[in-house]
Amino acid sequence: MSTNFKIKALPLAVATILSSLHTLPTMAQEAETPEIETKERIESITVTARKVEERILDIPIAVTAFSAKDMRQKSIEELDDVALYTPGLSFEDFSNGSYGSPVIRGASQFSVDQLEQNVSTFIDGVYIPRQYALDLGTLDMERIEVVKGPQSALYGANAFLGAINYVTRKPDLSFSYGDVEVVVGDGGRRDISGEFSTPLIEDVLAVKVTGSISTYDGDWDNSHPAADHATDLGTDEDLGGWDNDSYGVSFVAQPTDSLNLELAYNAFNSTTESKAQSRLSAFSGDLNCGGSSFGFSKVLCGEIPDAPRVAGSEEETGFLIDPRSYTKSENNILRFAGTYELSAEMNVKYQFSNIQGEVFSVGNADRSPLEGTTGFAPPFATNNFFTVLPVGEFDYDSHELRLEYLAQSGLYWMVGLYTSDGRDLDDGQPGYAGPLWTDSTDPILPSTIAAGATNNAVIETKSTAIFGRVSVPITEKLVFAAEARYTDEEKTGSDDTGSFVYEDSYLKPRFSLDYHLDDNKLIYASYAQGLKSGGINNAVVRDASFALIDLPDNERFYGPDENTSYEIGSKNRLFDGRLELNAALYYIDWSDLQVSVAAEGSTSTTSTITANLGAATSKGIEIESTFAATDNLTLNFGLALNDATYNDDTISQRLIRAGLCDDIVCDAEGNIGGNTLQRSSDTQFNFGIQYDGQINSDLNYYARADVAYQSEQYLSEMNAATIPSRTLLNLRAGISSEDWSVDLWVKNATDEEYVSNAFYIASPFFVDYVPTWGNLRRVGISAKYNF
Repeated sequence: MSTNFKIKALPLAVATILSSLHTLPTMAQEAETPEIETKERIESITVTARKVEERILDIPIAVTAFSAKDMRQKSIEELDDVALYTPGLSFEDFSNGSYGSPVIRGASQFSVDQLEQNVSTFIDGVYIPRQYALDLGTLDMERIEVVKGPQSALYGANAFLGAINYVTRKPDLSFSYGDVEVVVGDGGRRDISGEFSTPLIEDVLAVKVTGSISTYDGDWDNSHPAADHATDLGTDEDLGGWDNDSYGVSFVAQPTDSLNLELAYNAFNSTTESKAQSRLSAFSGDLNCGGSSFGFSKVLCGEIPDAPRVAGSEEETGFLIDPRSYTKSENNILRFAGTYELSAEMNVKYQFSNIQGEVFSVGNADRSPLEGTTGFAPPFATNNFFTVLPVGEFDYDSHELRLEYLAQSGLYWMVGLYTSDGRDLDDGQPGYAGPLWTDSTDPILPSTIAAGATNNAVIETKSTAIFGRVSVPITEKLVFAAEARYTDEEKTGSDDTGSFVYEDSYLKPRFSLDYHLDDNKLIYASYAQGLKSGGINNAVVRDASFALIDLPDNERFYGPDENTSYEIGSKNRLFDGRLELNAALYYIDWSDLQVSVAAEGSTSTTSTITANLGAATSKGIEIESTFAATDNLTLNFGLALNDATYNDDTISQRLIRAGLCDDIVCDAEGNIGGNTLQRSSDTQFNFGIQYDGQINSDLNYYARADVAYQSEQYLSEMNAATIPSRTLLNLRAGISSEDWSVDLWVKNATDEEYVSNAFYIASPFFVDYVPTWGNLRRVGISAKYNF
């Protein structure tokens, strides 16, 4: 069945589902279906998707949420695990782990290294501004929320197509709690983590401390002959390893019945190796179609090879990763929040945050690091080339003040003021030439490239916003809600060619209408506008003599891209709370896409710049269901069908400038109208089954299996090369008492070898594909003691 047919059939399917849901209780009564009693109903998760605590069932937004129990039993440790169980979300962090790219509802962006992304990520309401800082793991997390669709009205400009919320567990004022967990797995996996919370003054002041150390050697073999000579900052015999640590301390105080205060500090530090990756290059003869240069094809048609190969043959090379490749990042978050109850119906909330981060990443850019690259840098000898990206740091302060009112009648309103002041430094270098590896070669450090042609690009952003929401009960069951945010933004960018200012202001609304058939059935419709802010191109652009080019205004600045989204959905708890079934149908109209292009007069040492070109649409359906079939057996299911395509007459400038198209593989004029968006899957589903039981009155056990599928994705807007589909199986089983638990887990149990993502690098001078392979089978055991 084609995706097009699936999407055309969606309105009928949704209408059928919604109408059937509303008649299910009657049908069940008429058939006199016996009630199935369960010891535990489906967990009802409270979320803060609209900045207040609400049941998922009660809000007119598609939200997928994971509690701490969910994360443990589903082996969720990072965002790519979250994506496995979230219909409509995909996530990959690419070869060095520093370009985390969440994609919601197929609306992917051209460039994964932009300052602004299509999906915003927050921890306890604090915006995380860079991709290398957003995958925080699950230590100390009470839940993770994935909010789908444009959320610019409440979350800000860059929640363009959705938001991911980390919510940490708070200290308790009344009792002490704590735990220690140890993880041991193959590939040298060793973790120890713990938390402890205790009241310092009962019911008045409490403190909580957390900490975690995690090490992993990796899974895929590194075939580089010097892999066993890697330094501490480097990639050794196995690929994809890490040394991570995180820690935090938080306080909660309630000096009066009306006043609640929070103070928290968290640090997340990571040193990671390169993942299993290879490089397909036009000038190495690896590509097989499209335009040509010096007799070499410049396009890859068909699937990415399932293993790294010698050019023009089926001979596998193995993964050759230079031992100097690594990524090191450090991120710190300080947050203060206070809530004061002015009355039983009104409160005021304030939050201050400071978030800082820095990263240094080195990856080998040669097709074969053993051969190196000749003739591209003085003294025109053989070198190893590296992409020293990302390199940089950020420092953001923010303040948010909100006044909220909730009447007994159900009338709710909230108004808020938000300010942010931040600085972001991008100091990477796409073409650093280093000597060929020898046993005495030093690791590449920030000081190594200080004299090179680094970006030296700084963006300082000041933003002020007024936002609010009002919910008005029209009848006892029908509620109308309106949200809006007015933002005034100023960006100052500077690089080695000067300093530049970009200013903009915009108003973005969201409207919804929801109807409660009863406390456990909701149907809704919504209209929302999303915006991702424009900015300044601070890329290093050089001419043939390596001199910097001062960009003209039409290339120095780019504008915002915007979307309008329409959604209808239904949320239901049926059969005495044993079945939860939610569905959403959406349509997204996206204009002025921010895309990567090569500047006029650029050379092979030039970074791409951003411009606004073309339009796209995304439409589809998402379904989620959990069913407590018996006292012991629980099933869950998720499905997303999506059709995300470029609108007619959308032109890809980079295809034209790179001379890739020959009117056979793709249009020589760069017309990509009707093509599918890159890194977008038309089908995702997950299915899980869990059996819970008791050994005796003190011991419980469970066993769980989860299957997740993601269909193929196109690497670029050209729709020529594809990343194959994947099906992953995860298994987990555990035994527990009130005080302890032991779990055995297997991830990718079938040991599937698959390409998870790929960089696509296209310019007038070179065309490369850089695929990264997903993790192989990993097996481990987790033991946890609660006190």
